[in-house]
Amino acid sequence: MDNATDYVTELGESGIDPGAHAQLLDYLKQLEANLERRSEELSALQRRYKELFEAEQKKTQELAMLAEIGEGALAHHNVDDYIHAAVTAMQRNFNYFDVALFLVDQSANEVALQSQSGGYCRAAQEGYRQSLDVGIVGWAATTGEALLSNNVKEEPRFYCAFPEEQRTQSELSVPIKIGNIVRGVIDVQSQKENAFASRDVSVLQTVADQMATAIENAQLYEQMVLLKRFSETIVASLPSAVLVVDRELRLVLANRIFCEEVGSEEDEIRGQPLESILSPVLLHDAGLLDAIRQTIESGQPLWLGDVAYLCGTGEECVADVRLTPLGTSNEGRLLITIRDVTQRARQIAQLSLLHDMGGLLQRSLDRDRLLYTLLTCITAGPALGFNRGFVLLPDEQGENLRGEMAVGPVTVEEAHRIWAEVGKRHRGLQDLVEAFAPEQIEMTDIQRLVCGMRFSLKESPSAILSRVMRESTTFRVATDAVRRDLCYPYGDVLRTQEFAAAPLIAGSRILGVVLADNAFNQEPIVEEDLKLLTTLCNQAGLAISNAIAHAQIEDHADELAKAYQRLREAHQELVRQEKLVTVGEMAARVSHEIRNPLATIGGFARSMLKNPDDVSRVKSDASIIVEEVEELEGILGNMLDLTRPSGPACRLENVNSIVEHACLMARSDFQKYPVSLVKQLDDYLPEVFVDARQIQQGLLNVIRNGLQAMPEGGELTVATASEEDGVVVSITDHGEGIPPDVRDNIFTPFYTTKVQGTGLGLAVTRKIMDDHHGTIEAQSEEGVGTTFILKVPYTQPVEGTP
Repeated sequence: MDNATDYVTELGESGIDPGAHAQLLDYLKQLEANLERRSEELSALQRRYKELFEAEQKKTQELAMLAEIGEGALAHHNVDDYIHAAVTAMQRNFNYFDVALFLVDQSANEVALQSQSGGYCRAAQEGYRQSLDVGIVGWAATTGEALLSNNVKEEPRFYCAFPEEQRTQSELSVPIKIGNIVRGVIDVQSQKENAFASRDVSVLQTVADQMATAIENAQLYEQMVLLKRFSETIVASLPSAVLVVDRELRLVLANRIFCEEVGSEEDEIRGQPLESILSPVLLHDAGLLDAIRQTIESGQPLWLGDVAYLCGTGEECVADVRLTPLGTSNEGRLLITIRDVTQRARQIAQLSLLHDMGGLLQRSLDRDRLLYTLLTCITAGPALGFNRGFVLLPDEQGENLRGEMAVGPVTVEEAHRIWAEVGKRHRGLQDLVEAFAPEQIEMTDIQRLVCGMRFSLKESPSAILSRVMRESTTFRVATDAVRRDLCYPYGDVLRTQEFAAAPLIAGSRILGVVLADNAFNQEPIVEEDLKLLTTLCNQAGLAISNAIAHAQIEDHADELAKAYQRLREAHQELVRQEKLVTVGEMAARVSHEIRNPLATIGGFARSMLKNPDDVSRVKSDASIIVEEVEELEGILGNMLDLTRPSGPACRLENVNSIVEHACLMARSDFQKYPVSLVKQLDDYLPEVFVDARQIQQGLLNVIRNGLQAMPEGGELTVATASEEDGVVVSITDHGEGIPPDVRDNIFTPFYTTKVQGTGLGLAVTRKIMDDHHGTIEAQSEEGVGTTFILKVPYTQPVEGTP
């Protein structure tokens, strides 16, 4: 885009028609604005998906923490150990600044700090106790209600137990109740205002309920028999599949959820080997059996997250498995908790897919690669996992849809072969997209199939594809609708009884249609699939639209570059011709200027030859010859100054000194005219980088020009001053002024209105100022006078600076 802008700018500078140049600039600005807007829309969409992904992660953390606390009740026989583990889990999972748990001592009318984790651990004293009458903790313990304060500075019930707590900004206390009796309080604090929300209250109340039950049970069941009964009750009440096995891996007990999943009653499977109950895929392929044996031997709990396996229905499921040793290592009993997280894993995979796809779409501006990325996202992984995907794009007239690209198998055999290869390679989405090669796409059977697809939007306005293009809506087409609405040849070509059709949208523009089906595994297309497919197409539509716009800009840039090259060549030819013309004009001017002096020199030289003995006449003639020679030398000197190719030799100089020297050099000129010199020099003038000899010559030319403008006498003022961007020298005369029709030509070589003069003085001065990156301008008023202003910049030492 920058190159295109440069090209258009250079076109304007090279003399292209102003109207055409303005149209090019407007069109380029519109393209830039569209590209920027579409990029912002894509970025906003990505931020939204990131927020959804983070929210889902937080929910997952909450569920994991609740399960950990619930399962911790089974793993810890000692109440103190359980409380400490629960407090640590809350602080770790929710990232609270400080978490403390107090137990209520009604007899002492106090709360006692039982466990603490976080920022105030070292500050709090061991065995700390606090009256029930003070603090937010005391209020929660007394009333049995949660209390949230997001600004403790304005909360009168806030109590600072030790100096470090003065940094607390937010505090939340939730009572732990058994029935109507408060047994303890969970207290969380933060050093930030507005740190907690209503969801934190709800989650901590759930935790408090869990902990209340666990604490009460641990205190009541001190004997081994009661502990066993307590464990069985907890196992039965957990919302996950729970079972206990012995050292020989035989089932000891199982809860209702586990029995429902294996399709048997507990009495039927109690005492049976675990390998005869659980799926071999889960035990062996997922490595669960080895993990169980390792946990029994080590006595250390183990957690296996996102274990994938095929359930009884043949569907792929995902579970979190927690292994917790029970009793002593000699007993070897093991609590196994299997929590089905298939839906959560699918949602995370969907959000991850959207996130990954957004990143991949941002990396390319190639339309075909973007289409391939979209189709890969539609057909790869657990998020959508369609068997096949097709893209149809409209022709230039918008009357027909034609098949553009497809990904997937054509036959059942090819489908099984592809799935087997993908399963062995474990390739991720990025690997699949990076493997994109246009020539390989063109060779596939599915690509040859889609390239033969054509659909007339005008002839079938009520068909599904026409409705997708017209209504910008995603449809699920099933069974008879395929034969009725899709029309030949799609029913026969796709050979599927159900497919989804979604629009590729960029703003209000429909770019094409995406088709997706499960022709080989016959998985039903549900509403959730349609929503995710629509989201993916919307996200890809923006990127594809940007790619199309970028391609158009590149095409226009290429056209502009070619046009610029042609103009540059024409300009160079024009410059060459102008140079030849200039050389001719200069030769004519020089010939004209030196003809009269040469004729005078020749005449007086011949006179001297005729009368060599007349000494006085010879001296007079020789004097005239010398004057004419000096005039010729002046003409040639000015010519050399005007055409000299080398730049100035700059060094730091004081411009006042240069002005003084120029005035001194002009002393003989002042003697010819009744003109007085007035100097107004700035004593604090900073030094600048200049070639003193050249600047002096330029000033001398302007001074002489001012003297010649006042033949009847007057006053010539030379002044210096410093401005923000450079040093200024102004030379003012009080002559007749320069007529408006003459001002534009005063710096043109050989242009002069004087009877005598070459017209080179001001032209030479202007070249000197240009070589110094400076400026010269004339301000004149007829009948008043003229001021020439010369400016040299501070910070631009030109080439040749020592």
